[in-house]
Amino acid sequence: MELSTRKAIILKLIVDRYAVTGEPVGSKAICEDISLSLSSATIRNEMAALTQMGLIEQPHTSSGRIPTEEGYRIYVHCLMKPRALSQADQKRIEAAFPYRIESPDALLDRAGKLLSELTQCAVIATTPSDSQSAVTRVELIPVSGSVCLLVLMTSSGTIRNRMCRLEEPMSTQQLSDFSKMATSVLAGLPLAQIGTGAIQTLAAAVGIDAISLTGVINELYELIEDGCKTTLCTNGEIRLLTNGVFPSHSLGAAIQLLSDREAMALLLNDRASGTVIRIGSDLPYETLRHTSLISADYSFAGKGGGRIGIIGPIQLNYPRLIPYVEHIASMVDNILNDSISDRRIPYVKR
Repeated sequence: MELSTRKAIILKLIVDRYAVTGEPVGSKAICEDISLSLSSATIRNEMAALTQMGLIEQPHTSSGRIPTEEGYRIYVHCLMKPRALSQADQKRIEAAFPYRIESPDALLDRAGKLLSELTQCAVIATTPSDSQSAVTRVELIPVSGSVCLLVLMTSSGTIRNRMCRLEEPMSTQQLSDFSKMATSVLAGLPLAQIGTGAIQTLAAAVGIDAISLTGVINELYELIEDGCKTTLCTNGEIRLLTNGVFPSHSLGAAIQLLSDREAMALLLNDRASGTVIRIGSDLPYETLRHTSLISADYSFAGKGGGRIGIIGPIQLNYPRLIPYVEHIASMVDNILNDSISDRRIPYVKR
């Protein structure tokens, strides 16, 4: 859809003003703001044309105009200029992140809480998958009696661990032998390629001790499977339920959808890189018809990592909020990858 310069300016002014005031915008308000020397009658004619094009609408007979879903889409992709974050905002964001992270999950939870506070929107984020990273080491460390700590390390620098109980007590030497054998069998294999065949090979290599280590071997396989998964982190869902985004008759469906982590994760199942903005019917669920999603990606270990984004009303102040999403995604990216290069990603406790 092509817009004349005049129509584009008027549409942009309507969207910008409505984002600030929340009130329908009339021709008089456009006359006060517009940079073109146009009469009120001309502006009304242009607004009527924009209405016929389906880009703005008149919610009440006596009111001004508000943007339609398609009007927002044109605005976001063609007319909007995101604002730069102030130095104060940048410092506030950077100060909120630790130098050392507890885990990627903890980092994304911290990022989500901050982003929700800054934007007053709900936040969803997917954790990075380690599926393409290779095993570098397996350790079985005695703790007490028949309890041991199983540790799985990968080429991404991530370390996963789990407490295990042996079927019967074993010597420190036996545990060390298992660690060496598991590392020998699995080292160099990407997590995604380790199936039941590799685990059976490990059990056969362990020999007679496999009986005592049955639970440990099963736990190791579960750690590997966990490493291939992405999980969803959410923050601030209550903001969507209390700011009038959902009509009262659809609150039940909204609560059910927001609590469905698998369904919410699909909102970020987008292979596009960079910033993605999905408005209204772009989203896969009718319940979210009056919302928008702004998300940005981050990398992990030089590969695809995940996405973090905000969900809010369709009339979001896009130029103000997009920089927050992008800057925090960039911070997550930098911290994760700096931690990998320094091998500072600590245990991910499961």
